[in-house]
Amino acid sequence: MPSHLLPLSAAVLIAMMPPPSTAQDRPDWRTTLWPRTASPTTSCITTPNSWLDLHHDGDRYTVKASNPLAGPAQVRLIATGSVPLHTAPALPITAVLPPGQCIALAQLYPGKNVLHQGVDIRLEVVPGDPHGYADDSIYRVPFDITPIRIDQGFGGTFSHHDVANYYALDFALPKGTPILAARAGRIMEVQTGFQEKATNGHHVGGGNLIRILHEDGSMAIYAHLSADGITVHQGDHVATGQCLGLSGNTGFSTAPHLHFAIQLNRNLHLVSVPFRMASPLGELRLPRKQ
Repeated sequence: MPSHLLPLSAAVLIAMMPPPSTAQDRPDWRTTLWPRTASPTTSCITTPNSWLDLHHDGDRYTVKASNPLAGPAQVRLIATGSVPLHTAPALPITAVLPPGQCIALAQLYPGKNVLHQGVDIRLEVVPGDPHGYADDSIYRVPFDITPIRIDQGFGGTFSHHDVANYYALDFALPKGTPILAARAGRIMEVQTGFQEKATNGHHVGGGNLIRILHEDGSMAIYAHLSADGITVHQGDHVATGQCLGLSGNTGFSTAPHLHFAIQLNRNLHLVSVPFRMASPLGELRLPRKQ
């Protein structure tokens, strides 16, 4: 599964326009968010659709970034295009945002000429702390049915060829199979709203999914879950073996299955890492390639 099939990184594009003369004449801050589209708020309030806020104050703008996830996220603020822009501190700026926090990243001094020409500001976002690591934990199989069937393993040539998903497993499962936490952790992200599978476009991603943050900073992805079948909420703490939801066939998928991977943030690059997994019958011998 290509990395962009899961909402793992994001960009926010802001077209800066002249400051409004009245409250009714506010500019249209066009923002492309991960994974949806919304406009920055006028106050720094963390919402599921809010990553970037701009606050006009005289001849400058304060740029604030909010983290709506229940876990850390790394961001990088950059200016794109050819229009010069004075900021303090200078761009690019990289920071790690704690969960649910709002942080001022920079002061922008665009100047009159720049305001009339417009300028693009991009906020790149990757979930996870870049200092996280993957310990030697053995994960439990995230379901109880047997036999265990792996349709695509590590390095699978169909869709496990990018760094974010190279070390991933696709378990073939009947729709509606209870999906269990392979390891204890905190529900960092829940994505819902997908009803049907799609095989003709990667933009639909992993469909309904759950991201769990572990104590070592690693993150587990459970993707393609059933529509309306997720039973946990962002911020919940779950124990190993606790039910998360039901398997499905949503997102970019050719058949009902569970996509499972362990990921780390490596300085704004999401990478998958190898892991060990065991069932009640013993440790799985994971296939290297399919």
